[in-house]
Amino acid sequence: MRQKGSHIRFVHQDGRKTTIPDHGSKNVPRGLLSKIIRYDLDMNNDDFWSR
Repeated sequence: MRQKGSHIRFVHQDGRKTTIPDHGSKNVPRGLLSKIIRYDLDMNNDDFWSR
């Protein structure tokens, strides 16, 4: 994990990476969360929310 400004970058041991903005008490936007689930975690929404 590393941070530059308000963005935090996470790196998984297998090489996957994702960057998430950290703007204090603001929520992560719905579209960004969907993108992270689909592309970075390689899951669909149903599988993600059932875990």
